Amino acid sequence: MSWLYSSWGWVLWGLPFVILGLVWSYRRATKRLTLFLAPSVWTKVLNGFDAVVARRKTILSVMALTLLVVAALRPQFGTEYVSTTNKGQSILVAVDTSQSMDSADLNPSRLEFAKEDLVTLMSQLKGDRISLMTFSGTAAIQCPFTIDYMAAKLFIDDIRTGDLPIPGTNLAAPIRAAIAAYHGIPGRKTVIIYSDGEAFEGDYRAAAMAAKAEGIVIHTVGIGTPKGDVIPLFDENGQPSGFKTNRAKQTVITQRNETVLKDIAVTTGGRYIRVSSQQAGAPQLAVLLGKAGEADYRAYLTPRRHDRYAILAVIVLGMLLLEWSLSAVSRHRRSS
Repeated sequence: MSWLYSSWGWVLWGLPFVILGLVWSYRRATKRLTLFLAPSVWTKVLNGFDAVVARRKTILSVMALTLLVVAALRPQFGTEYVSTTNKGQSILVAVDTSQSMDSADLNPSRLEFAKEDLVTLMSQLKGDRISLMTFSGTAAIQCPFTIDYMAAKLFIDDIRTGDLPIPGTNLAAPIRAAIAAYHGIPGRKTVIIYSDGEAFEGDYRAAAMAAKAEGIVIHTVGIGTPKGDVIPLFDENGQPSGFKTNRAKQTVITQRNETVLKDIAVTTGGRYIRVSSQQAGAPQLAVLLGKAGEADYRAYLTPRRHDRYAILAVIVLGMLLLEWSLSAVSRHRRSS
């Protein structure tokens, strides 16, 4: 069982105090009454009063109030899988997790800037399926196509440089992996690559041509600055341990390579987007994705839990009717 409004469950803690208040009030009233009248003559002197009926009505009121609060929390149990058809695009986002993405020429780092931009973009998507991929020397799908953006954001939070087993930067790897991921998926296919463009491995041009042949459009987002910056190194505890150097012991400077990223975008009919500390990529991407139009997906099953609050509401109604009937019967007996 689950609760739609479980965050309001604390209200139930107030019910014992309500019950104690009613008991205290009842006892206080009867104690005062016994100062003037013996309990044996209450029903004769006090027209319309019946202690037994009063107790039963109080119990019914408390039970009805308790069930009413529980019903307001919207209890749900039992799951039904419903076939639905979603309208939107299939968007695959590939994020560069090579070591150079730790560079801080974009605050707080290239990778963190890309992650924040991606979260901003997702907040503007409506009904589009999104998949998340990371790449360095190889590529791996981290989140399959989904419309559950909250789940996708959890995967985004976990992205770190160095998570993949093969280091380096191979821009052909995410393109090839995207082609495989889109196999059998109908509709428009869009890939977004967040990278600094420093490609040292793989034939990205051949991969881009293969993507174009499959009808895949690739938009690239250039992360970093032309001036570049050093690449920080970290120890096993995540503490800074210096900067990356080459074989000559010279500090390596990483720069944004726009040529590669533009080439990939132009080849597939996409757009290259340049970002900076003052200009994010999400607004431009949202416009491009909005112009892409809509595509019908095949039907798929989504879980839907059943609300059961109506059952409790009927029980509460029955209790209130029973309380009313007790009063009516008591009055009828007294009048007869």
